[in-house]
Amino acid sequence: VSGAMSAPLGKTLFGNVFKSPYVDVLKLFAAEDWAHAEVRGDVEQAIDKDIGKRTFVLRGKTAACNFLALPRAGSPPLGVDGAFMYIQLRLTGQPFVLHVDVMNQDKFVIRLSFSSRYVMAKRAGT
Repeated sequence: VSGAMSAPLGKTLFGNVFKSPYVDVLKLFAAEDWAHAEVRGDVEQAIDKDIGKRTFVLRGKTAACNFLALPRAGSPPLGVDGAFMYIQLRLTGQPFVLHVDVMNQDKFVIRLSFSSRYVMAKRAGT
């Protein structure tokens, strides 16, 4: 995963990590025993047999009660930078929603929301 975020080196979780060409954010959090992650509700870690990587299975009907937050609220930002972010989802036919909040060094937050419930693309801003 390469995230679009940059912050001063001393105030980030992973600012010292070699970032080229990709950063496996889940591997970085696992190395720190998930101290800066928030896992809530019916969330299970598993190794995917097809790709051989750590994955998370999120179940439950309410996204607000079943989620994985990287990093958890109150933790320093990730400190990774890049132009692209890669997320792989395995769809099971059930409705899903995925929110990705990206904050730049000026603390401007952009929320990207992906869902099987949306019928068309929409851009909303303030």
